[in-house]
Amino acid sequence: MDAAEQSLSTAAQRLSPLRRSAVQIALAQELDGKEEHSAARRLERILTDRAALASKRRIKPANPAYELDLPPGWVTASVDQLCWDIQYGTSSKTGELRTGSDVPVLRMGNIQDGDIDPHNLKYLPKEDPSIDGLLLEPGDLLFNRTNSAELVGKTAVFSDQLEQATFASYLIRCRPVPGVNAQWISHIANSPIGRRYINSVMSQQVGQANVNGTKLAAMPIPIAPQTVEAKILDEISETRASSTRLGSSIEEAKARSAALRRSLLRAAFNGELVDQDPTDEPADVALAKIRDQQSGAAPRRRRKVVAAK
Repeated sequence: MDAAEQSLSTAAQRLSPLRRSAVQIALAQELDGKEEHSAARRLERILTDRAALASKRRIKPANPAYELDLPPGWVTASVDQLCWDIQYGTSSKTGELRTGSDVPVLRMGNIQDGDIDPHNLKYLPKEDPSIDGLLLEPGDLLFNRTNSAELVGKTAVFSDQLEQATFASYLIRCRPVPGVNAQWISHIANSPIGRRYINSVMSQQVGQANVNGTKLAAMPIPIAPQTVEAKILDEISETRASSTRLGSSIEEAKARSAALRRSLLRAAFNGELVDQDPTDEPADVALAKIRDQQSGAAPRRRRKVVAAK
């Protein structure tokens, strides 16, 4: 049972790396090269649409920090080229309890393994001026800019997890250009491709790592022909769904193992694991005899006599 439980724990630990590597698993496949030049044309259209949406301050996007080694026909873009708006969250003090029309505030702990976890929330009054322009919309990308070194950079997409929400200052909201799939950027950021970049640019102070908005903007993201991207997203979704089902099966098996262990202990102490000798005297009688023997056979201590001088 110990060996089985250890195997279950090992399997559970391998699920998160499997989910993160789903992108590289998909990219390693042989892909159809008929749309060899469509990724470049697609990026041109994205940049045109971005220019129409971005503010004057952000009209010129940052280039990717470096070019990725990609399949033929793919191109490298930056997060800034794919997103027309990049903003830090609110730094207002939040409350534990929700009253009236308070707005939930997503924090770093609400990004878990590439998904938004809508539990353990804090709240701000809807009238708080710090959340003006910071209400989340479906398709917004949330990036964790400050955390421990292994967790900084974790990313997820806000969709329908909550009816209304904003986000805290330890997160950065990226709003993709229409036609850019936020889930694609999120998968890349959480994959070894994204982790390699995060590890190269993060700064560390007093046990906390940080990746600011400028560095996030330059994160390199592979751009594929749209049909190829859609196919890969489907495969990633299936891999993640399979790992989720496997995780549930592991938890069920661990619960059954714990129940079996309790049953075995109960059976052991009830004398049900081995055949019982009907001639054996009851345990309480045997214990009483042992106590009597110990009390009657206890040796008396001799006093040490010291001769007087």
